Amino acid sequence: MKNKIIIIIGILICINSCRMPSDPAGGISIVKRLETINVGGNCLDLDVDIIDNILVAAANYNGYFMYKINLIDGIVSGISEQKHVAADAMDTNLGDNRAQSVILSKEHNIAFVMDQYDHIWLYKYEDGATQYDMPNYLEEDCYGSTWISVAIDDQSDSIGVYTLLKHNAAEDGAADFLEYSTSLVWTSLKGIDPSSISPNQYEPNCEYIINQNSIAEMIYFDDGLLSMAYGELGVRVLQQTKVEVCLTDTGFVDLNDSELCIENYNNSGDVDYNSCCENTACPDGMGECPWLDPEGFDPEGFGGIFSSAGGIIPQICAEFDTPGEVEAIFSKGNNIFAGLKYSNGCVLTKLDDDGNIMNTNQFAIGYSVTGIHQNNGLLALAAGHDGILLYNWDGSNVSFMGKIETSYANAVKIAGDIIFVATEDGIEVIQIDFTQ
Repeated sequence: MKNKIIIIIGILICINSCRMPSDPAGGISIVKRLETINVGGNCLDLDVDIIDNILVAAANYNGYFMYKINLIDGIVSGISEQKHVAADAMDTNLGDNRAQSVILSKEHNIAFVMDQYDHIWLYKYEDGATQYDMPNYLEEDCYGSTWISVAIDDQSDSIGVYTLLKHNAAEDGAADFLEYSTSLVWTSLKGIDPSSISPNQYEPNCEYIINQNSIAEMIYFDDGLLSMAYGELGVRVLQQTKVEVCLTDTGFVDLNDSELCIENYNNSGDVDYNSCCENTACPDGMGECPWLDPEGFDPEGFGGIFSSAGGIIPQICAEFDTPGEVEAIFSKGNNIFAGLKYSNGCVLTKLDDDGNIMNTNQFAIGYSVTGIHQNNGLLALAAGHDGILLYNWDGSNVSFMGKIETSYANAVKIAGDIIFVATEDGIEVIQIDFTQ
């Protein structure tokens, strides 16, 4: 009996020690590590605006938090809570409110907090996140579907909001999609002045891009490329268009110049205007636009054939398989990072300007990757129960620096040499000595 008690105590000590943070493995020098910040639940995601020293955390069933990052001579000294929007305050008509992901518009100081299947919340965090007490949100009735992932194109005069939708039933008409499939849509949000973030100030609204299989789960946008985690089939990449384009049977046409081809695409030069939406401006000399319906029918998106300037070209630019199911997605320029489940690590794929694969590098094998971020050559992988893996990335080569243990790591963000980790026990803030 005595031996059994000793064994049980030993097991409990082992389990507890596995969950407690310890010194980093490898050549990492920690400058400062704060006590874990309790968010009252599982911190699923976070994002950081280091210019305004703001951190926003999605705390699942406990809503979302705004924090001020306090720095003294460049060293993080603490994190002070500025605002907590509790789950029951997010939508008083719903009993299943959650904050599951967050992304910040640093150009306009707006936090996009997503509650899957319900809302995308817009919260203005200017002036310490205390100025505006009533959050706005985007409605969930875009093509009668619900959101499962969001990415943004943060511009000085607008914010492109790209969303991945989940369909429960098929729809006939302008936007045809399969039952239980997913679709990409986008909205140009222009209600971004300091006193208003009204979701009614945008055009286009819910422009349909492309229909996908149900295994599409997550999207990420950077530098004109939208990357999509496509489950066990790997990654799909789509390209942004800077001009209005129309997809015809023979290729893409720039609607501002019917003789101009979109670079890297074939085109006959003939525009199928009847396939384009009515919000397309008439080219010079066309007279009355032939696609305008006199009865006012607006086939918004029309099967993904029309793409507004700033939207996404409705054709796969690149796709590649991965040695495992994709859990996390991140990109920088033409470099696509795919974090994999089931201890398959991370795959870095570099594309050329035509979408061709130049090279592929698989690393962190033996770890399951739940989140990815990089800043100025410091690359961090959230690895679940294995904490945070740090790498030096010079744009081509990835070299291992070391590991920092945390409780279960859901997501990670880097600002300079400060690492912010969303964990099951709250928020970890770790500053390291990093010089590339």
